[in-house]
Amino acid sequence: MKKILLILMCACGAISASAQNPVKENLAWMVGDWNGSGWASQGPGSKVNFNQKEHIIWGAGETVLVIQGEGTDPESGETVFEAVGMIYYDIREQAYHMHSFTADQGGVIADFKVTGDRQAEWGFDVPGGSVIYRINATSGDWVEKGYFRPKGMPQEYPMFDMTVVRDETTD
Repeated sequence: MKKILLILMCACGAISASAQNPVKENLAWMVGDWNGSGWASQGPGSKVNFNQKEHIIWGAGETVLVIQGEGTDPESGETVFEAVGMIYYDIREQAYHMHSFTADQGGVIADFKVTGDRQAEWGFDVPGGSVIYRINATSGDWVEKGYFRPKGMPQEYPMFDMTVVRDETTD
């Protein structure tokens, strides 16, 4: 009888733990390999086109998403952007966060919000304003758009646009 009770308690604990995993509940759709293209700009006249690959896996018992991204020049195939990020849910703060690191610009801790089913927003402050990225994958494709918002102003200026499609051959 004690063994049965112990097994039931463990099972209930496992169910409770998985039910309290906001990352898995809200962001599991991201896991997999994605391929596509986009453009980025660091100001007027600096638009750069790229091909993008995203490789997303679980970490830490499916409580963290690990994202590896690589952008390449469409003509030469040379890497023009490389990043890794981790999205997790802070139980104490009741909030998501993303730690993001790029090969050329170091790291940043960003706020990350789930804004709907297969939709999210993340961003961080920079000198002179904020950078905001909005993700929408409700159609199946992952569309991510980035904006710069000058400090104290409501206007947002487009600076990033990417569309990637899940690579079904790797799932």
